Amino acid sequence: MIRVALVQVDVDDVETPGERVERVARTVEGLSDVDLVVLPELWHVGAFDLDAARENAEPVDGGLQRLAVELKLRPSRAYPGDAGGLQP
Repeated sequence: MIRVALVQVDVDDVETPGERVERVARTVEGLSDVDLVVLPELWHVGAFDLDAARENAEPVDGGLQRLAVELKLRPSRAYPGDAGGLQP
């Protein structure tokens, strides 16, 4: 059996993307007996803020990838077909 955690991320204009990454990392670290963690696309900047998405875009081997490795997660290589031109 595979245990999946679907993590919904609250996004507002007060929290910076860096603060949000730290908060979500703490949430993920607190999960137990989970094989797969699923986060929404653009969770670190907010799905409807394309300017922030462009400003905070990262290469595939960027900071979010390194964080996933630190958390012992295996980042997905699956990207949405239409990511507003932001996919790597």
